[in-house]
Amino acid sequence: MRTIESRPSVSASQGLISSIVEKLDHFYIQCQSHLEKFIILFTFLKLGILEGKTIVHTSDIVQAYRIKLFLNRFAIKSFVLSPDLPKNSFKSLIHYFHIGQFNVLIVL
Repeated sequence: MRTIESRPSVSASQGLISSIVEKLDHFYIQCQSHLEKFIILFTFLKLGILEGKTIVHTSDIVQAYRIKLFLNRFAIKSFVLSPDLPKNSFKSLIHYFHIGQFNVLIVL
């Protein structure tokens, strides 16, 4: 499973993509804007740098749904896993993620 988090550690301008190893397990990136975060996430998914199941962590529900809508525009199926969801929906989303119905899970 691979994880992208937006936390300060590496600047996108430091040759970021060229330094990514084939088996990415965990990655921090600091971006200047929300648009930059979206573009980097989209690029990683489309170029195959993030293959298989991907979990995107975000701090608020509005940002989670912005990411979901952005990815849906490019036919990348994703779902938001919120602690506010009913227990059955929460379990169903996790089950579908594990069996491969979708590969991007956005969590709060």
